[in-house]
Amino acid sequence: MPGDGEADRALGHPDPFTGSGARSASRTRRRTGRRPRPGPVSRLPGNRNLLSIVARRVIFIHCPKTGGTTLGDVLRRQYGAERVRWVDGYKLEAEAEALAALPEPALAAVDAFCGHMPVGLGELLACPCTYITLLRDPVERIVSHYHWVLRTPSARLHAEVVSRRMTLRRYVEESSGARFFNNGQTRVLGATSMVADTPATQATLDAAKKNLERFGVVGLAERFDESLLLMRRELGWHWPVYRPLKVSVGRPHAPDLADEDREAIVARNLLDADLHDHVSRSLEERVERLRPELDRDLIVVRELNRAQAIAALEQESHGRAA
Repeated sequence: MPGDGEADRALGHPDPFTGSGARSASRTRRRTGRRPRPGPVSRLPGNRNLLSIVARRVIFIHCPKTGGTTLGDVLRRQYGAERVRWVDGYKLEAEAEALAALPEPALAAVDAFCGHMPVGLGELLACPCTYITLLRDPVERIVSHYHWVLRTPSARLHAEVVSRRMTLRRYVEESSGARFFNNGQTRVLGATSMVADTPATQATLDAAKKNLERFGVVGLAERFDESLLLMRRELGWHWPVYRPLKVSVGRPHAPDLADEDREAIVARNLLDADLHDHVSRSLEERVERLRPELDRDLIVVRELNRAQAIAALEQESHGRAA
């Protein structure tokens, strides 16, 4: 995200991705159990006053159908629902202006931003931040997207898919939204706008890879627990306990697809496949560097989540009995 670091260095702030003070703030929180106090108010270009805080704010770029709803729930558990703010990526500049206009205490009360948005909020706010995101195997993602549209009457494409009785293959090839959801991860992470009516290109892929170099953590839906543990290390979280949300039941998975459906998806998501492979290699290298400690952490977090799932089922059972 060009300009972020330059703006913050000019103001005496740490780099918004990896600036000095960020890791020490994270360590302070782990040691004391408290978030670091906000820093002084700084005068920013355009005569806008924004609060510069030592602790990095989290910006979660949510690519649709990648496990982001569950990760959003993790963020709310970590910071408190009142300290996590949803951002409308289709109106990113307007959202940033609204945030800039907030009273300083209100802005200081936000620890994390999340939403379907391009990279750029940190630049617009000119404050220290850490970007995180999740990617997903593109075939699994498109299958999930199609079945979500089918079962969700409020989805924008639902009426079109149902009225035209679109199969998965026709959805990928003919849907009015195909240029948006095909290579959708590349588009979100590499484009400068969510509203541009253009498909992703090789240039978009190159921009996405460049942007991801500066993210704190780029995880994978298929390695969700490991991704969360990397975020825990990066951001000073407590153990990330969660309950999977928006999980499709009964839909086919990639290995069960008809050849024609799989081929149609693969042919139209080559950029996403390239990006997914790129992230998969980087994630594997990062995980390997942290073994065997990360393996021990995996045992802990999976046991915690198993215990929570059992407790939730028992609570639901008691509720039905009552």
